Amino acid sequence: MTVQDKINTWITPGILGFYQSCEMTVCGLLDHSGNLHNLFTHIVFESRDLAECPPKAYLTQHNERFGNGVRLLVEQSHISVSNAVLLCNQLVPDCKELKLESGSLVLSGLAPIPAVFVPSDSTLSIPLNRLLKNSFCGGSMVAEWFGNAGRVHKLLPEDEIQRAALRIRELLPLDLFTLSDRIGNIIFQFPSQVAFCELSGSEHSTEITAHFDDRVQDINQYMLSVMTNHDHTLVDYHMGQPRQRDIVATVETTGGPYVITLVDTRNGIPVLHQTSSMIRMFNNILTFEGNEDSVRTITLQNQPEDRIKINSSKRISVGLPEHSWKTTAAQRRYQKRMDELTHSREFIRYGKGSNASDRQRALNDLRALMNAGPDTRVCLWDPYLSAEDLLETWYYTDTYGLELRAITSSEIAKKMDFDCWKDKQREILRSGSNQFGVNLLWRVQHDMFGFSFHDRFLIQLPPDEEPRVWSLGKSVNGLGKSHHILQLVSNPGYIVDDFEELWNALEDPSCQIWNSKEQFPNG
Repeated sequence: MTVQDKINTWITPGILGFYQSCEMTVCGLLDHSGNLHNLFTHIVFESRDLAECPPKAYLTQHNERFGNGVRLLVEQSHISVSNAVLLCNQLVPDCKELKLESGSLVLSGLAPIPAVFVPSDSTLSIPLNRLLKNSFCGGSMVAEWFGNAGRVHKLLPEDEIQRAALRIRELLPLDLFTLSDRIGNIIFQFPSQVAFCELSGSEHSTEITAHFDDRVQDINQYMLSVMTNHDHTLVDYHMGQPRQRDIVATVETTGGPYVITLVDTRNGIPVLHQTSSMIRMFNNILTFEGNEDSVRTITLQNQPEDRIKINSSKRISVGLPEHSWKTTAAQRRYQKRMDELTHSREFIRYGKGSNASDRQRALNDLRALMNAGPDTRVCLWDPYLSAEDLLETWYYTDTYGLELRAITSSEIAKKMDFDCWKDKQREILRSGSNQFGVNLLWRVQHDMFGFSFHDRFLIQLPPDEEPRVWSLGKSVNGLGKSHHILQLVSNPGYIVDDFEELWNALEDPSCQIWNSKEQFPNG
């Protein structure tokens, strides 16, 4: 069955909903020749009567330009269900354009993606919901066509595409900035409107009830299943039973999460799928705002007095505590995850107690992370990095020609003449190794060149992959000697951007300490 055949079934009243119109949002890039290229198109089926829908509107201004004068256009209009089906029928593999009432929308490399049912956000947050509208209650059936974003990238550089995505997010709840893999795609959304679920329960049992729209004629064609799991085992599984106009399933109270699915057995499609939990205990803090009599005064030298109004608070707990067997298993999973992070060197603690071997262990871990493999550039950013540190770490990597870019600062050279310090660092490197296979570029931030810094990072820049960045927690000379944490950081791109900015600011010859290709051109 083709996607078009499925859509003809889904729009039948009472299958997924009772659709009367469609809201169409077109996000496009208008080039210098007046061609509109698809950035993202979303068509959602709605129960609103077409006559009640607002007229077509352009949400962007006329002069919203990106890159080399390319205009961003966001148009929102309402069309009939039949017209939406006609648009869908145009979408054949490698379709080059979509004919709209306002003109042609240029497409690129279009191919259908298998249809999916997208649950509503509940216990779990579903990424695709960031591009859908009103995907609550039961969720939505989604038909999607993948468009090659190559044409978009020819029109705009990556940073301008991101800026355009942020602008769209300001106008509409469409998050192409986060879901950038959907750029160039077309989505048809069919919100489920035939039923919704309600949870109620006691200390020992939980009741899940599927309530149906009054226009649904036969609830016997639906099957409700509820299951809950614990520690990757199936704890409870029940099929719902019809009760007047509802279907009800009762399971043991475990707190959840409960995986609830309602299937239309006649048409072979899910019409509701969600993961929900019951709250066993409610914890909150009740805050009582202070008055003019509950004030703390602070007087700093040469500054006026500050007055801080002090509030009081009380913790409130209502309900039953979590099952002890769930708490114990959660603690075991926590420890297992900690062991996994340590093994993968994503999170390691050093210096707890008096373990003399932590220094060597920390050096070995850093060497392993530096030994990133061919074609991967490694960057080391440490304000107290010395030649001895490099000899203890980078020189132990075993990949020929692997490139290291290192930045230190003049903070480490404060006790001696700056130029003498640089000469000493070079001599330590020369005498410490024959430099075979070493590809080191080492720069120092000083005076007005670049900017001062404090944090210590190790950066991996593999080709065609996202960068990875570790916070060292200490300078290399102190690794493992006292407590610190080496951990993989989130948002690595921003740290890489800062490193590159500083690196480029240190082009001056006075900032150069070592360049392997200049020092040992035949090494």
